[in-house]
Amino acid sequence: MAGHDAERLSARCRERDRSPFVFKTVTTLITANAGTVTLIGGAQAANVFWQVGSAATLGAGSSFAGSVLSLGAITATTGATVVGRLLSRDGATTLDTDTVSPPLFASRGAPTTTTLTSTCPLGDGGPITFTATVTSSDATIPTGQVVFATDGATLGTVPLVAGVATLTTSSLPAGVDRVVATCTGTAQHDPSTSPVLIQRVDLGCPCTTLTARGRSGERDDVRRDDRAGSQAGSRSGPVAEGKAGTRITAACGRRS
Repeated sequence: MAGHDAERLSARCRERDRSPFVFKTVTTLITANAGTVTLIGGAQAANVFWQVGSAATLGAGSSFAGSVLSLGAITATTGATVVGRLLSRDGATTLDTDTVSPPLFASRGAPTTTTLTSTCPLGDGGPITFTATVTSSDATIPTGQVVFATDGATLGTVPLVAGVATLTTSSLPAGVDRVVATCTGTAQHDPSTSPVLIQRVDLGCPCTTLTARGRSGERDDVRRDDRAGSQAGSRSGPVAEGKAGTRITAACGRRS
């Protein structure tokens, strides 16, 4: 921007508190009297920079955020408030009963891990319940939201309660669905996304026996539902990816 006069300007952070903003002007930067620079969406003054090609003037009573890096002089007129730094290479920096506070750097949140599991459909078109469990590296209990999605379409957003979010849906299309759960993160906890869970939905096949095959190739029964399908023969039922690459399948067929 060239010769910019800022009366009201907002900077929104889309990647939590770590995104940098660099505003450049080849000539002057002038803020209006009582003008404001507002940081929203988690943006931090420590990550906002104003590169000025000549001189910078902050209007009387204005509220400013970020660090000014000016080639020429910087003048903060009466009553200006600055959260940031005023740095001039070749000129003077002049203050007049102003308030200048150094910006605070937000600390990184604790890393988190999100895992996702699902139940097997209990009947034709029956609901499936997905459970996302979020843990943190510092042993604190994460809060915030979890977004459940399949193949790019959002299934729902659920708040975390004691580190767990549960979503029950009957809207998955028949066939194979790729489902993920994403913890959106907070100032205290980083966001994280679960591995893809492959959920097969067969509307004509109730769940019978779920078995798991781990990396070692060992087979263990993990769930049984005695309601067998009414179809003759045998078809595969819901499929999921369990811990550490475990593949979980459900057998569907006639009860013997």
